[in-house]
Amino acid sequence: MRGFFIAAVPLAAILAFAAPARAFSFCPVTIDAVQALGFGPTEAYVNATDTRFGVELQSEAPITASGTLSMATDGQIYRVPFRDLKFAADPLHAATAGYIAPPVFISFDRPQTLSYLWVSDVTLEGDTSVDCPLFPFRATHDFFNHTFTEQSANEPHRIADQRILDARSSALTLQPTVASHISRGCGIPDRQPLLTRRYEPKVDTRTLLGPTQVSAFVFISPEGAPLYVELSQTSDVPALNANVMESASHSTYSPATVDCMLAAGVYLFRALFSK
Repeated sequence: MRGFFIAAVPLAAILAFAAPARAFSFCPVTIDAVQALGFGPTEAYVNATDTRFGVELQSEAPITASGTLSMATDGQIYRVPFRDLKFAADPLHAATAGYIAPPVFISFDRPQTLSYLWVSDVTLEGDTSVDCPLFPFRATHDFFNHTFTEQSANEPHRIADQRILDARSSALTLQPTVASHISRGCGIPDRQPLLTRRYEPKVDTRTLLGPTQVSAFVFISPEGAPLYVELSQTSDVPALNANVMESASHSTYSPATVDCMLAAGVYLFRALFSK
């Protein structure tokens, strides 16, 4: 089961755009995949409910790290520490993953549906503490299973899910960690980023043969600033792609919230062009 992430997205990818924003640091440890252990390695199901999950963490460097993994369920927050995880390259799939650690296995006292997960309180080898920005990993499949996302992009996610299942079956003595229960204290603890003002630069559409849609993922900081824009559905007309990049990067957003705290998030920006 996968959702959205930031460090695992290649920010220098083709058509990626860096929007003006204040300084923003990324966490050295991010969530790469979450898999309900009662399901297969598929991207097809949404809101999987289970008592046991495996979570694969990723880093952009071969490090050893400790920290806290938080999980938002329906109205509750669970947290579990991870200690001295060693991140190394996967020799079988070096081209589809950064540096990954052995999965963290979690066991709940009753079936749960995970909504968001995030990493915090990271300490690197040598007792270097990192103040990670709150960036939730969406555990549903809406983000990567969206109609406008290339289906071939799901293959690395399936491989990551399979790694979790393989680790579970090969490490028979590994016991899942029971997460602690933490209540939340506000009316609407979780909310995705919202578009509050749309910037619409002009573009010539007279040559279009029919309605044309272009979409982009906009990465929003906890302050509501657009950090990066990455096209998810493109047009054969470069001017339309450029228009959406400009529009998305100069529009105004309200940030996501997780556990009643302002958080980074991703907004799916769409534009439909016609004559």
